[in-house]
Amino acid sequence: MVYIKRIDIRGFKTFNKKVSIPLDSGFTVITGPNGAGKSNILDALKFSLGELSARELRGGSLSALIHKSGAETARSAHVAVQFDNSDRKIPVDSDLVTVSREFSTGGEGIYRMNGRRLSRKQAQDILSSADIQVTGFNLIAQHSITRLAEISTDERRRILEDLIGLGVFETKKAEAKIQLQEADVNLKVAASKVDDVRTNIERLERERNDLLRSRLIQKEISNQQALILSSQILSLQAKRTSALQELENEQKNLEALRQQRDELTGQRAKVATERRQYEENTVTQGNQVLFDVERKIAEASNGVVRAKAEAEAARNILNTRIKQLESLQKQGENIQNSTKEHMATIRTLTSGKADLENRFEEANARAEKLNTTLANTRDSLSKDAEIQQALDAEIRAIESELSGLIASSKGSSTKLDLTANHLQSLEARHKEYTNLAEELKKRIREMEKLGKEEEKRLEDIEEKAKEYTALKDQRHKEIEEALDVAKRARVTVTEFNTQKNLADALQAEERALRKIEEMVDEGAISGVLGRLQDLVKFSDEHSKAIEAASAGWMRALVVRDLEVAIKCVESLKRTKLGRAKIIPLEDL
Repeated sequence: MVYIKRIDIRGFKTFNKKVSIPLDSGFTVITGPNGAGKSNILDALKFSLGELSARELRGGSLSALIHKSGAETARSAHVAVQFDNSDRKIPVDSDLVTVSREFSTGGEGIYRMNGRRLSRKQAQDILSSADIQVTGFNLIAQHSITRLAEISTDERRRILEDLIGLGVFETKKAEAKIQLQEADVNLKVAASKVDDVRTNIERLERERNDLLRSRLIQKEISNQQALILSSQILSLQAKRTSALQELENEQKNLEALRQQRDELTGQRAKVATERRQYEENTVTQGNQVLFDVERKIAEASNGVVRAKAEAEAARNILNTRIKQLESLQKQGENIQNSTKEHMATIRTLTSGKADLENRFEEANARAEKLNTTLANTRDSLSKDAEIQQALDAEIRAIESELSGLIASSKGSSTKLDLTANHLQSLEARHKEYTNLAEELKKRIREMEKLGKEEEKRLEDIEEKAKEYTALKDQRHKEIEEALDVAKRARVTVTEFNTQKNLADALQAEERALRKIEEMVDEGAISGVLGRLQDLVKFSDEHSKAIEAASAGWMRALVVRDLEVAIKCVESLKRTKLGRAKIIPLEDL
């Protein structure tokens, strides 16, 4: 049976100097006058066992428990209680267990067991194994009996439960419920986080699918646009080639027309020169004919001969002009730009014909006058019958020649009319060529404009292609970021589940190991060397491999022999803290 062997008090209430009170296993009575400090010994015992209520220790505050006097004030209150642990009720491998508590003026409390520092809870847990508790009824303070008589039945029942040890279990049950509630809260928080992560993953997957679908659509759009643009480019290139070919042909035609224009210009100058020569020759010859006719009339026979010569020369000149007109008719097929000049030439020739007709009329009038003169002469010169007959013959010949000239003049007029019609036709063809050239120029301008528009469209398409490429790169980057976030989320969820499962699996074992270690620290169990992971050295980079290969045995407790292992197991069974892996070295 555990009992108190000695109490050491220093600086506590009325005890300034250190006082040691030895006790025996039998019945011990401490007597003395009132105010000698008998109750302070019981208060010191409760103080050493961890009492926190200053009221239970009959003080205003814990600081008031430190000894104070006029001569000297203690720096701290210290109480040590030594228990006899021969039967090992206290789980410390020692016959004597000393529990001490020191409280300084700064408000710090220090608990020790056999000289080793530990917490208040650890000290109370170890002592509770021997049913030693500061709230237990093995410590009966002043007025406790009176208070027991006055308490209610519920409080009396609670006291009885504490006496038989049920209160400890109720306390542990309450603590376990609190821990269970905290665990439930943690699980709910973890589940909420998992739901949030799952929601984020689903959202990211939807965004990724939308992005992939968008990329496929954009790619298909780009392909279709590329096909359309390729078709348009090929069509435009074909049209451009055709337009260039037509332009080249039209340029050749324009060059040919320019050459024809130059040729016609030269021919026009030549015709104008010939026309002037013709007019000059015609006027000169006409005057000469009239002069010869007058002279022949004046000189009878000479005038008739000269008139014949003049008529023959006029016929030759007309025949020459007819041939020239035929040549001009052939050359007029290629005339384009000289219509007005030819029309002027026609008008000039027409006026020349009118002049010739006037002159022929004047010649006829003069011939009539000659006839009249000849008639008069015939009357007056009846003797010259032969001369008259000769003159009549010459006059008839001249009239015949004049009739031929008139007929030739009419033929020339007809040919001139034909030439005028042909020139009008050439003028119409020239207008058609001019209109065609204007139309070709207009089409060339339209093709150039269309080419510029297509170039602008190509530039716009290239700009859009660049924008699509930038958007594609941005979407690709966003997808990579989303995949990275999803990967990190999956890793986080996996790590969380692993840690949760590992924590659930190791929680009971860890509590059991810690309980054994606390007992070892308090001296309740000896022969425990420590955990295997603390006794084995290895590099950090191999830690995961070793942990996986050991299958949890790295956290096993290494003890000296099987007897120590059995003690540890019995302690765990007694405290009902679960199981733990234990390795006895000597019995391997």
